[in-house]
Amino acid sequence: MRTLLRWATFVVLTCLPNVVWAASGISLSITANASGAAILAGTMSVGNVNGLGVGTTSAGISVISPGAAGGVLYGSPYDVNVTLSGSEKNSNVNITAQVTTNFLHPAMLIAKNCQPGACSSGGSFTTVPTMGSINVIPQTLVGTTQTFTPHIAIFVSDANGTPYTGADLITITFTANDGTSTAKATLAMTVSVQNAVQLTLGTASGGLTISPASDYSANFGNVNALGVGNASAGLTKIAAANGTIYSTPYLIQPAFSDFTSATGTVKMFVSTNFANTTVLELDDASSCCAAGSFIALPTASPGTQISGVSSGSSITRYLGLRVKKANGAGGLNGADTATVTYTLTVP
Repeated sequence: MRTLLRWATFVVLTCLPNVVWAASGISLSITANASGAAILAGTMSVGNVNGLGVGTTSAGISVISPGAAGGVLYGSPYDVNVTLSGSEKNSNVNITAQVTTNFLHPAMLIAKNCQPGACSSGGSFTTVPTMGSINVIPQTLVGTTQTFTPHIAIFVSDANGTPYTGADLITITFTANDGTSTAKATLAMTVSVQNAVQLTLGTASGGLTISPASDYSANFGNVNALGVGNASAGLTKIAAANGTIYSTPYLIQPAFSDFTSATGTVKMFVSTNFANTTVLELDDASSCCAAGSFIALPTASPGTQISGVSSGSSITRYLGLRVKKANGAGGLNGADTATVTYTLTVP
């Protein structure tokens, strides 16, 4: 008797779903903030800059006040965008910055950064170094995507004697690190450096009030050749051979930056004289208060009157209104005005 054995083979087919593993990592980008300067192709144009903070910059660039000693900060908010993916989501991220291509004139132009928060004063900004780096965003937990808004600024020195004017460029490299991966992004900042000059007048201690407007003004009040009556506060009456001089100290304040010369000159003249020149004359003196110290201001643009003035100085000068003794017909009393024009020249 023969026994037949049959073998059966079962083939089990298992269908597994397609699994796509998401790549893990970190990405970083630098973009313009809605209230800041434009960033195009990784470049921010700061525009025209100088050490006095005057003139026209690019849209979105602000002069940071009170700025910084020895110059001016031109700044703008900007956005730092971080994205985490895969297993690196919900990680602590820190972002640093370093200057990788510096300005050609690093003594005059310096990049600075302020972490998100109050960035309204120069003391809030930290220099971005060429060696090492600074924290732009301290370690912060990021889920998937987050945007931070620090401020970037360029410090422009107000120094003179070694000038530079023209275009310059700096490149700052940002690095984001989540402990596993790093990502980099760059921001190039362009500037156009100009020289600048500014002349202001100010009230000296104990003197007549010098009021700023589109032009400066001072009111001597009621005056006469005998020196009697009530003139404006801050005036000193000085007896002169032909009348009375009403004198006030005031301040001439020159400012200039990025010039070859470290000093300039100031001149002044009466560009519009009093109607009653018979009795009224504007005088100038470098000291007070002898009548012989005062001489009449010229009525045409003169040569140099004050030389060797430095930027940021405050020069005390004395303006005298000489009221001369005179009588007769012609209406020698009543209100009158005159205009003095000041010119600061820097080589």
